[in-house]
Amino acid sequence: MPGGGRPRCSDCDRPGNGRCTACHGGGQNVHLNSSDPLCRRCKGTGVCPSCDGSGYPRSTDSFSGMVAPGVPRSTVTSSGGLLEVLIPTPKAWAAIAFLPIWLVGWALGERSAGADVLHGKGSLFLYVWLAAWTAGGVGAVFSLFWMLAGRERVTLDGSRVSIRYEIGPFGRTRRFDVNTIRNLRCSPILVTRSNLIAPGTIAFDYGAKTYRFGAGIDEAEANDLVRQMKERLPVA
Repeated sequence: MPGGGRPRCSDCDRPGNGRCTACHGGGQNVHLNSSDPLCRRCKGTGVCPSCDGSGYPRSTDSFSGMVAPGVPRSTVTSSGGLLEVLIPTPKAWAAIAFLPIWLVGWALGERSAGADVLHGKGSLFLYVWLAAWTAGGVGAVFSLFWMLAGRERVTLDGSRVSIRYEIGPFGRTRRFDVNTIRNLRCSPILVTRSNLIAPGTIAFDYGAKTYRFGAGIDEAEANDLVRQMKERLPVA
């Protein structure tokens, strides 16, 4: 029988979900009882300090050598009629380590070719090459910042679902009418060489097109998010 009757942590936001009960996993001081913006109980981590986010009391973490349950990557907050989900981008550490090295070589090539163009020594081929080289470098810089600091912010209120892809204060937002969204579901797809960035695990149909979000989250977490969102959607 799954779990073997193993007790779940009763100090979590919901028994065994691994989130701090004081801030509901958001890490913020939602009670406004001090000037500190971080939650006093979890110190801003968003995880339950009694079980360190495992969902099980510490005394049973090593019970029979069992693997500790996974901790959600997303953070869910609910206030009034608004549900907000923050999903950090998955970290491709090999790419994060490689891109800065590649960008050094890119900068040297950009400087050399740019100097020839500025001095009127460039051929047509060099102009075309420099344009493509510059675009590649800009794309690499964006990819690096996206992997390091990017996140998806999904908000759901009574009239719309907003999906924002953001890096710090910068981002792009898509808004969808809740009455047009259909078939919200967990729908993982295979990552191939042509799609190195993990695609969204959660999908929904919007008219004749399918949209995705939740890059890199596991199916169990995606199913939990789908359940919470369906509770607020008129038709899903």
